[in-house]
Amino acid sequence: MRQSWRIRRGGLGLARRGRDRTIIMAVSLSALLTIWHLVTETGLVSGFLLPAPAEVADAFNEQRQPIFSALLVTLVEVSIGFTGAVVLGILTGLGLTYSRTFNAAVFPPLLMLNNVPKTAIAPLLLIWLGFGMMHKIVLSMTLAFFPILVSTVSGLRAVDPDLHDLARSMHASWGRTFWKIDLPYALPYLFSGFRASIHLSVTGAIIAEFVSGGDGLAFLLHSASSNFQLDLAFAVAIVISLLSTLLFGLVVLVERIAIPWAPPTNET
Repeated sequence: MRQSWRIRRGGLGLARRGRDRTIIMAVSLSALLTIWHLVTETGLVSGFLLPAPAEVADAFNEQRQPIFSALLVTLVEVSIGFTGAVVLGILTGLGLTYSRTFNAAVFPPLLMLNNVPKTAIAPLLLIWLGFGMMHKIVLSMTLAFFPILVSTVSGLRAVDPDLHDLARSMHASWGRTFWKIDLPYALPYLFSGFRASIHLSVTGAIIAEFVSGGDGLAFLLHSASSNFQLDLAFAVAIVISLLSTLLFGLVVLVERIAIPWAPPTNET
């Protein structure tokens, strides 16, 4: 009875904190929009430099079809790039953790690649892969890869050695030990890497679109800025921000479903 009450009280506490957090975020956003409106209405900042919120909303409404088309293109690039980063990052992390030979052969080049500024890779990828979508997908995957790799290795190496000793004493196979001990132990670390990587995946796709053009959100943003359509540029920038935020929220939702025993994240 006491345990049931504690669980119920803990759930109510989490719900209350979530509701309070939502209220605070709504108030902050409303305050930001109010300040933005007052700054533009009073002429404190020229409308040429900072369009009013109403103008941005009108630009979005007038250009919603091109914006949604560009959003779909960027979303495809990010989805494929992030999925590739998850698969490649986890597989590489498994190799680095469980194979000394693989670790010795792969770790040095990975370290060198990680030290290269990712923006410097974009022109090279453009030359190698051309102006198509593959260039954007690969850069999106490259930026998202390393946090997932690090979180995978960190999670697998953080497993309590006593648990491995217990598994060996019970003659458990490597596969059974991995599924029953290593993977559940590493999942919170993995999702921490996923949360960090989803933003980077969006950033990689946006950088690649700026470099090579195309039909994505970054190209539309660049085109609007070049034509001094700042209201449209602001609208596209807000859409990019919302895309990154919604994808982050989706990762958090999947995390809560996959590992309900882990404490909820407070990251934003």
